[in-house]
Amino acid sequence: MKNKNSVKSKSYYVFVGCMTLAVMIMGATYAYFSASATDSNTVAGNTATVTFGLSVEKVTDVDNAFGLIPMYDDRAPFAAESFCKDDLGNPVCQIYKITVKADSPTVMFLDGYITIDAKEGVDVAFTQVELVEKNNDDNIVDESNKGKFKTLDNFDASTMVGTGVRGSSPDTSLNHEEDVNCLFIINDKIGGVTEGDLINIYYAMVWLHDTGTNQDSIQGMQLAYRGTVTFVTAEGNEISATFD
Repeated sequence: MKNKNSVKSKSYYVFVGCMTLAVMIMGATYAYFSASATDSNTVAGNTATVTFGLSVEKVTDVDNAFGLIPMYDDRAPFAAESFCKDDLGNPVCQIYKITVKADSPTVMFLDGYITIDAKEGVDVAFTQVELVEKNNDDNIVDESNKGKFKTLDNFDASTMVGTGVRGSSPDTSLNHEEDVNCLFIINDKIGGVTEGDLINIYYAMVWLHDTGTNQDSIQGMQLAYRGTVTFVTAEGNEISATFD
């Protein structure tokens, strides 16, 4: 009798082990990439050659055990409005707050770039988004819409989505002509006499571009990308901060 119980006990544990393995395999086939392997603390950049500071902070919190699911670029407006979740509640993007702060009232004009170091086989895309503060009639939105995001009013997936892939040498400064796929902000003013003139805030939405092909071979729990935000003044000074 004792031996029969022992056999039953062993069979039970084998069954549970198999079921657990099956669940793990099912999860792995659904996994894409973790958008953030670190916390969401601000990562600050600094330099002695310019009089402004830069910080990047992740404002979304949609990472889960399976990471981000790739999406098509033309879904960016929906993703922004739904705070980076698709209609099934799956995470499809991340939104980062980029803050540039001038240390003096000296007026400067900035170009902003986003460069991406992605896992092999991963295509990353980004675009600028903004907080919803006013409606189409230029009136303040109601409380239910505060804190929501949207793509820019003239958003066009064919012209306003960047890949963060450099055309110039990594050892040279970023420039419009060769690094068009990295451009984020062009010729934006910072500096002036009021406190509001000294801070520029931008929002970038980053996602994994759906290539339309089977991506099983590149699925995994790894970090999908690491990005760098770089601002360059008209005089050629620059400052950078990283994000993932």
